[in-house]
Amino acid sequence: MLYLSQAIGRPVLDSNGESIGKVADLIVAVGDRYPPVTGLVVETDRRRIFLPWSSVDHLDAAG
Repeated sequence: MLYLSQAIGRPVLDSNGESIGKVADLIVAVGDRYPPVTGLVVETDRRRIFLPWSSVDHLDAAG
């Protein structure tokens, strides 16, 4: 299990393995006891962007 505190600051890589930024936050759908993650907020050099969870291949302790 990966906790939010462990995910924040981890690198976000594109499909080519290139860094696009770091995890700034997780977005969840409220209402359930264990709300599902619906996306990531990724901090780049210039701004913060939303990355839908459907675009995430995996998330682990390495990023």
